[in-house]
Amino acid sequence: RLGISFAAAAEDPAESRANVDGSIVVVGPGGSVRLECEEHAGLFLSARRSPELDALLVGLPHSLLLEGRDGALSVLLPAGAAPRPALDRAASNSKNGQAAKDIAVVAAEEAAAVGTKGFGTDMVLDRWDAEWTRNAFQGGGGHYVYPVHGGHAALSAASLPSALYLALLRFLARRYADVCKLSDLCVSDNAPTPEEQQLWLAFAGVAMDPAPDACAARLRLSVAAFGTPAESLLPWDTQEELRSYVGSWRHVSASCRLSAREEQELLDSCDPEMVRRSPLMSNRGSYLYLRANGAVAAAAGVEGAKSACPLAYPDAPKQSTYDAVEDRSALEEGITGEGPLGALGGLKHSFSQYEEKEVTGVAALKKIGEWIDGGSLALDATHGFPLLYELLNGSVPLRVLPSDDPHRWGSALMRFVPPEQSCKRGTLMSVLRILSTSATLAKNAPKVEEKTMGAKFSAMFTQDGAIGMLMRRVQPYLRDRAAQPGGIPMTLATRWARRPGYAAPDMAEVPGDGDQKAGVSSRDAARWALPNFEDTDRASRVFPLSHHLGGEAGPWGGPNLERTNLAALVDQPMAELGLEKYFDADSETADLEAVRISALESESTQLGSLSGLPFDVGQHAAATTPIARQTLQRLKSDVKGAVEKINASGKSTNSRDVLARAHLKHLTPADAARIADEAAGGGGDGNVTGRPRLDDARRALRQILIDIRGLMARDRAAAREAAAAAASTANGLSRDPAAARSMLRLGLNRRSGAWAEANFDDLIEALLARDGAGTLAKITPGVDATTAEAALHLAAEALLLTSRHALGARAAVAAENALAALDAAPKTVAIAGRDACVFEVSLAAKGLANLLRTRRFYFDVDPSDVSGYSRTYDPRMLVFEYAQGIILRERQVQLVRDFTAAALDEKRRSECAQMLMGEGKTTVVCPLLGFMLASDDALVTQVVPQSLLEFSRSCLRSAFAGVVRRSVLTLRFDRFTPLTPAPLYALRKAKRARAVVVTTPTALKSLVLKFLECAHLLDQSMVAKMEGGLVEGHIGRLTLLFEASSETRSRSERVAEAGGLRPSEIAEMRKEGAVAAEIVKLFQSAGVLILDEVDLILHPLRSELHWPLGRRVPLDFSKSRSGDGLRWKLPFFLVDGIFACALGRAAAEEAQGSNEAAGIVKRIAEVVNRAVETKGVQSTPHVVLLDQSWYNAELMPLLAEWAELWLRAHGAARGVADHHMRAYLTRTKGAAEAARIIEKEAEDDSLKMINLARDWLCSLLPHVLSKINRVSYGLLSAKDVQLLESANGSRVPTSRRLLAVPFVGKDIPSQTNEFSHPDVVIGLTICTYRHEGLRRGDFRRVLRSLLEKLEQETGPVGKRPSAKRWAEFVRRCGRRVRGEAREAAAAAARRTGAQLRASVTSVGASRIGLVPPSAAKEKPASAVNLMDGSADSLETAAASAAVAASDALSSSQSHSSDSAAHVQAAAALLAASEHEVWPLQLVDLRDGDQVEELYQLMRLVPEVIEFYLDDYVFPKTAKHQGMKLSATGQELGGDLIFPRRLGFSGTPSDLLPLELGAPKFEPGTDAKVLATLTDVDVVSARDLGGDWDVRSLLRSVATADPPVHALIDVGALVTGLSNLAVARFMLEEGLAWAEGCVFLDEGDCQMVLLRKGWHVVPLARLAALDSSKRFTFYDQVHTTGMDIRQAPGATAALTLGKDMTLRDYAQGAWRMRQIGRGQRLELLVVPEVAKLIASAAAAGEGRGAAGRAAELQQLRDAGEHREADRRRLRDALAWLVVNGMRSENVQAGLLAEQRAANIWRKHAYRGLLKAGIAVAGVGPAGIGRYQQFLDVFRERVSFVVSNAVPTGGFASKRLAMAVSEHSSLLIDDPEASRALQKILREVAETEESTAALRAKLRGAQVGGGGTVGGVKSSILADVADLLANAGGGAGDADAVENDNFDGGVGGSGERERYLDGEQVQEQEQEQEQEQEQ
Repeated sequence: RLGISFAAAAEDPAESRANVDGSIVVVGPGGSVRLECEEHAGLFLSARRSPELDALLVGLPHSLLLEGRDGALSVLLPAGAAPRPALDRAASNSKNGQAAKDIAVVAAEEAAAVGTKGFGTDMVLDRWDAEWTRNAFQGGGGHYVYPVHGGHAALSAASLPSALYLALLRFLARRYADVCKLSDLCVSDNAPTPEEQQLWLAFAGVAMDPAPDACAARLRLSVAAFGTPAESLLPWDTQEELRSYVGSWRHVSASCRLSAREEQELLDSCDPEMVRRSPLMSNRGSYLYLRANGAVAAAAGVEGAKSACPLAYPDAPKQSTYDAVEDRSALEEGITGEGPLGALGGLKHSFSQYEEKEVTGVAALKKIGEWIDGGSLALDATHGFPLLYELLNGSVPLRVLPSDDPHRWGSALMRFVPPEQSCKRGTLMSVLRILSTSATLAKNAPKVEEKTMGAKFSAMFTQDGAIGMLMRRVQPYLRDRAAQPGGIPMTLATRWARRPGYAAPDMAEVPGDGDQKAGVSSRDAARWALPNFEDTDRASRVFPLSHHLGGEAGPWGGPNLERTNLAALVDQPMAELGLEKYFDADSETADLEAVRISALESESTQLGSLSGLPFDVGQHAAATTPIARQTLQRLKSDVKGAVEKINASGKSTNSRDVLARAHLKHLTPADAARIADEAAGGGGDGNVTGRPRLDDARRALRQILIDIRGLMARDRAAAREAAAAAASTANGLSRDPAAARSMLRLGLNRRSGAWAEANFDDLIEALLARDGAGTLAKITPGVDATTAEAALHLAAEALLLTSRHALGARAAVAAENALAALDAAPKTVAIAGRDACVFEVSLAAKGLANLLRTRRFYFDVDPSDVSGYSRTYDPRMLVFEYAQGIILRERQVQLVRDFTAAALDEKRRSECAQMLMGEGKTTVVCPLLGFMLASDDALVTQVVPQSLLEFSRSCLRSAFAGVVRRSVLTLRFDRFTPLTPAPLYALRKAKRARAVVVTTPTALKSLVLKFLECAHLLDQSMVAKMEGGLVEGHIGRLTLLFEASSETRSRSERVAEAGGLRPSEIAEMRKEGAVAAEIVKLFQSAGVLILDEVDLILHPLRSELHWPLGRRVPLDFSKSRSGDGLRWKLPFFLVDGIFACALGRAAAEEAQGSNEAAGIVKRIAEVVNRAVETKGVQSTPHVVLLDQSWYNAELMPLLAEWAELWLRAHGAARGVADHHMRAYLTRTKGAAEAARIIEKEAEDDSLKMINLARDWLCSLLPHVLSKINRVSYGLLSAKDVQLLESANGSRVPTSRRLLAVPFVGKDIPSQTNEFSHPDVVIGLTICTYRHEGLRRGDFRRVLRSLLEKLEQETGPVGKRPSAKRWAEFVRRCGRRVRGEAREAAAAAARRTGAQLRASVTSVGASRIGLVPPSAAKEKPASAVNLMDGSADSLETAAASAAVAASDALSSSQSHSSDSAAHVQAAAALLAASEHEVWPLQLVDLRDGDQVEELYQLMRLVPEVIEFYLDDYVFPKTAKHQGMKLSATGQELGGDLIFPRRLGFSGTPSDLLPLELGAPKFEPGTDAKVLATLTDVDVVSARDLGGDWDVRSLLRSVATADPPVHALIDVGALVTGLSNLAVARFMLEEGLAWAEGCVFLDEGDCQMVLLRKGWHVVPLARLAALDSSKRFTFYDQVHTTGMDIRQAPGATAALTLGKDMTLRDYAQGAWRMRQIGRGQRLELLVVPEVAKLIASAAAAGEGRGAAGRAAELQQLRDAGEHREADRRRLRDALAWLVVNGMRSENVQAGLLAEQRAANIWRKHAYRGLLKAGIAVAGVGPAGIGRYQQFLDVFRERVSFVVSNAVPTGGFASKRLAMAVSEHSSLLIDDPEASRALQKILREVAETEESTAALRAKLRGAQVGGGGTVGGVKSSILADVADLLANAGGGAGDADAVENDNFDGGVGGSGERERYLDGEQVQEQEQEQEQEQEQ
């Protein structure tokens, strides 16, 4: 039921005993059985108890308490148990045939119906709700685990379902304050999952809880759900709840009351009419408004600031006039009055008899009810006047309580006399009124004289005129009393008339929090609204190194607290143990990292490298550019600085530095070696029997462990004392006997909830608040600010002690691990050897030593304290440490301080820094920055790459789920998402709640573009309507007719075509634009952006986002006079030349039947096969181009001949010689002359075809061939489409469904992106269909198209074009159409029969009955050939069958020739029928089996693929839009959106936006990376064989010995398998030691495939799973930023790919967070990459690859394997650095353009925002400037194939023209103009340096081979390749003569850069509204 299991285990496996029956029971310490959770390895059932734990577990009766080795506790709750409120009777689920209610609703109703049971805490766990259980298991695996904070103060709910479940349980337990705290965690902007939905609905069980605190808790949850999809699931009416809350506000406990801001937010969400109708709500709203605005105005010194709020009153109720009647008519003579008032006094009225009875108690209440309900109190009713009269004079003894007076009952019941009698003057009513004024007067009134009142009274009133007789006695009595002194008392009417006038006040004076005037205290102010801690912005506090109120002498006591050394606690927590006794100061050795870094310089000197690096790449072509030289200089400076720092620190004699270098006693490296020797049985001292070193180490560790546990116990006790003293001090408690009465009053008020009580959570919040002590003093009566400060100091001590306790727990575990390593030493030596034992012992000892030496770095000496006995600290860091149970590292503190200072500095406002991978950027720094920077004035937004979104969000939720509670909001938006006000409301709410927003770069850039898109469409719609004469609201019928047909097109298309937007769409766009503008303004005013992995997010190429706009027009040259589809037919032909090598034939129509084509294909195959052997081409998973120079020299000339065949077939080569055509196509020698001839001879279409072929051969084809299918690009599978549509909430556009899309990693398609260059799309689409084949939907579309055409064609079915095409498809599969096969077989048989008749006599011939076995054996061979798709045809099969029959005929001379012919025909038909396929007309799309069989047969046939592409895909999608909006990383890194920006990465780049500033590289980080990755003790390399494939690679890792614990596929070599499939394969093929395999699923969630049961569960559920028992697979996209803990001594395999850079390698390597400190790497090098490494390393040194390879082999032959391995590692780094420089060279040019454009784009965007969306499309007035701003963003796009010989330009010229074009926007900004000029100068300088290198190159070419200036010509050839991409100088006038027609950057180099960006640029096409069957 829980999805977990437990097993008996022992702390020490040796501890076991035997039962009586012989079974073995494992026991733990003390003989108790320990039950360990198998799914949560390392956690066992705990028996620990404490008051704090008991308080946490109240209301969780079905919980399990789990404990880890470090003492950390967790609470496990079953998710499948649905909690319901308990009932004392059965609840029916439906009544009277009505609809069934939810069981929770029924339970709540029943609980409310049973009276006091509704206030109970009993609940029932419903474990039989199948739907609940199913949803719980699908979402969370059947249970939730809540880590318990180290102080046992809170449970952490890291996920939304777990938070909701815990909140529900707390609600049922009536722990309303806990529910209010958990409400911050119940926030999610995603659509609720079924599990979350049922949890929200389960709150119906508490919706009717009448407690005021319950109402407050429900409102807290409403605030959390407000503006989210969960708002609709709330099972209560928020408005009614708020009304109830305001009405019962004074009865709500102080701990549950809403803050003023929350109340105001709820009021704002209410219906204004409802608020207006409710005076209570209206008055509360007035007060809250005054509190929010008046206080701010008063604080600002605004004169006339209001201190009173207006009051509203309910309408006066309609009152009776009973009390306004003054009737003294009884004092007058006679009987007066109308109706009964007078008639009753006559002589003819009688009454029913009244029984004498004393009416008391419950009977009296019932009798009163009968009188009122029956109308008996009317004067003329059954009892009426007599009853009232006798009640007044006491004759009727009516008493409910014994002390009741009947006179009072009579006076009360008089008001129930009907108004027509009681409100008129008359004698009878007057008598009653006068008697009611005085009980004495009524008591002395005349009575009947009979002794028995009951009988005589009844008899009297049955006589006629009895009342009149009574009146004759009563009236004189009353007149006599009136004449006496004092007379008759005044009636109520007289007193009401004489009352003083009362006017209700219009305003109410509101006391402020600190208002002491007019006798108003702060406590009185608190009764209006409870003060709370509004901020967490306290940046500094003073911490005296002395205790406040602690110690035994203090009022609260604290012996453990008094003994605490505060100086050690704040500096080096474990120093209180006396660390010097554990460390051997004489054993200090240099740190391994320092040794590695120091070795870098010496290696550089030994190699003779001038770069100061362990490798030399200075002579490589890529290192010649300025950006490359800057990179090399940075690396060199960092290495040099790191070496100098190490040398300086090594000489330090400071005790702290000495301790940092020292080792633990008896565990030094020398001791570890001796221990290993002893474990092996041969101690160095000759003592083979004893193990003294091992024993000494054990004793030392045990002593350390005892001391640590003792300190932990003291810390736990001291923390309790400090927390108790802090709470008592903060609450003003006193032990003074004289204050007992005041303490009792204080306690009662607090227990009732009337007064607030400061708990420890309040003290933590007070620590963080700017005026925390002042607010605390306002909350607690009798506490001043000084006392509050003392309480906060004690709270800080409690936090520090709790943090040290957590540190001690980790140190204790480390000590236990070290002891375990010592105990396992003999076994380790026996299994793994001596070195492994030394490594394990040293690693464990170092881990313990580092924990003991841990220091704090944010406590500084107080400069104002000359005595030095106080420190200053940042309380936010202290609270964060306490919440996370960690100690912040020095680099973390430094980085956070730098970032916060930059964020608050008005001049800086931005910062970019480097922080080494594994130092806690995502898990510590980002949450801490969000915690510190979020405020009322700052909205913190963290932007991360899409692949890290889920991981980053989970880290934030985990950090803010316990003591520190913050909401985490995910902002999702793209072009396909309708923009509603919901995101705006959510962001505003996040700002108010100090929440953290996490999002992706695409979402933010899409918001920027959304505003521009709306403005553009509105503007274009207005222009189109003006030009077309359309007027809104007057659309004619014809327009309406066409409007319906245009709905399937996008909005920008309809705008481009005569303004086809409807008024409703225009209004909707205005709303969307306004929302987008408000969101951007919110970010601009209050945004703080944190950029994680800044180098990825701001990558100049990867950060571009394009939104195409306008009419979709067919791609140029898709239709022409020379034919249709030439734009894609040419690339299909070229690509087919490559695929023909494997297929053995060409599929293109132009090559059919051509011997020349067959010869070219054969030569291409030979060249490619040689390249595979020489590793110029990678053959796995398919042909991948690795060597561009090989392509230019070997393959491109052959492909030029191949392309010439196509050109000739289409008539484009007429008049052009072959050598001229090939020179032009390949840009080789003679191309200039060829260009002149071609331009002269070729027509327009011909020249277009030639230029298209040239572009493909020189740029596009090598780019396409260099990409790997399913890694860089691929088709969307049906599963991919389903996942994307569910994730994005919108339909995937047709273009993404049909064409190749970018992949962000292996088998992970991009969310919404597309390739932007149409030719790239065409090429990649052709390749991916050829690799993957048709999908089932594609093949069905092919069949449907052929069948539709067949129906439209005429003639015999078999002769129709579609049938012939189908027959051709079938023949290409090695099959025949059924009828065609029969005819061919019969014809072959007839031909054979004729031959037989001519050669064999018919005399004596007889029939042949059977075919001999020899003939039968030949038929399967033909079948196999056909199935294999060979060239054998069915005619060959028939002929073979005929030959077999001929052989049989020869053996029997008695058969006739006619019979032989029949036999031969039958044999041929038999052979052919086995391979027949249905003719086209018999294909039925409804027959799934038939279609599936055909699909498997034809899905990879190239002719079928070509037909599908040419007939459907490209005609439908080969369109483009002529305009686009674009955004880049400049929008995020610059100040366009966010005024404050903080970015960091482990591998930052210099290529960043100007506004972000230069990155601050962490000194020594690059040196550490280089040193670690060149250390052969850390990294090794293993070559894979030439026949490697994906499965063999995985198998080699799975079966590695020693085992490998992780595979980091940085090189993306693992293709064709999903991550789950990889995990399954690894576990099945090996990994015998592993219990599971960790992988990342499609949602970027960390999952584990368990070997047991093959279940897939989230890794978070198995966080305690021993990392040494699981394997981890990192796919390529998740090798950056992903953090999965690995075992301390684990080894990971890392793949290298052809396009990797040093940044990729370092990011992947540091997935092993302890690399170089116990963890290791093994590089998997495929032969293709090995060649690239060797070539790059040789080119960097200016040498040949062969010579270097020979030197490497000599080293190995000489036995120098270690040096050879080190050189291989250095070569790999050299190659990666070269790749990085190449990438940066391409990025630099684009970055310059982006930086320049960003300057004027910012001005234009801000101008548009200032004008607002309302200006767009409203008319020509003042719109010129607006359109000018819009034109800045409207980029024209053209993909026209040139009909002339192209010429190029230069980047500096283009940039200068762009600057001139937009200079008018920057007239008023001289600073921007200066920035532009600086950018122009930098671009020009780059071009000049490149031109100088080009000139040097030309000198070398003129001189021929050899060297030029000491530089080999081979190196200059590489430089030539570089210059083709980098561009030329300004004086490059003879570019054409040098055959470089494209010039500099504007030509081929520009195209190459564009193609490099194609892989990573984002393009979101407009969503199409389609209707597809």
